[in-house]
Amino acid sequence: MVAKQTGSDYRAKNRARLQKFYKRQAASGRKRISALISGDIYELLIKEKIETIARKVYLADKVEYSPDAEKKIKLYTKLGYSKMTINIAKTHLSLSHDPDWKGVPRKYTLPVRDIRASVGAGFFYPICGNMQTMPGLPSKPVF
Repeated sequence: MVAKQTGSDYRAKNRARLQKFYKRQAASGRKRISALISGDIYELLIKEKIETIARKVYLADKVEYSPDAEKKIKLYTKLGYSKMTINIAKTHLSLSHDPDWKGVPRKYTLPVRDIRASVGAGFFYPICGNMQTMPGLPSKPVF
């Protein structure tokens, strides 16, 4: 009988595989891979991860959190989920949260109105701007 693998075991194995991959890439002399965050990403606080992505990927000056997002961040940290990774939910029409801002906007404030956790999958997804999420479907959708 095969033992069932837990989510934390799975993430630990993936983390080890990723570290081996980075070491092989560095030793091969091929195109260098650069990480957004130096050091151990799992040791950063939730807000530090969000703000690093906002600054380095989306070129935002700062991040503004709604009161609901602040409460959830405190709750997730208290429950011990702060080591999970971040996937930011925002419009696909712009690098910013605003679909009307074209090109590469800079020096703006990225609003995080909510943050949700996909604990089983091991990540958070902050919701920026007026981003809509899809409702869950019933087990037998009616078409």
